[in-house]
Amino acid sequence: MGGVSNVDIDGNNSLYINTLGAAISTFETRPNGGRNTWAPELLARRPDLTMETIEAYLHNLFRVQPDFVYSVSRDFARSCQTPMLVMPDDTPGHPYQVSMDIAALAPKADVTVYPWREPKDLWVKTVQQVRDFLTAHQPVAAAR
Repeated sequence: MGGVSNVDIDGNNSLYINTLGAAISTFETRPNGGRNTWAPELLARRPDLTMETIEAYLHNLFRVQPDFVYSVSRDFARSCQTPMLVMPDDTPGHPYQVSMDIAALAPKADVTVYPWREPKDLWVKTVQQVRDFLTAHQPVAAAR
């Protein structure tokens, strides 16, 4: 979750989770990543934005609720009735434990294996799991 962190709801009324969560070991470096990577390009394209706007966004994203994920609370995850497929990772920005917390809290969460990229047989099984998940959660109108 985009806190549940990147929370993207697609046209199939299902939720794809790329858990962007709080890893204490990298907590202090998280705001700098955005400030130093995507902010300069964004500011160049958007004269209506300022670095102060970026700083306020990064503060709200990374410092207001840093113990879980960046956009929702654990209570929200517990109450979320939207089907979601959690694909765990274990990088500084996408800690494994956050994925497992979301999978345990969200009542309609499914979770893939980890690691799922390799070996090739796990990749194939994971792709099939994603297809099965999307098929199972199509809206009635789309399923016709």
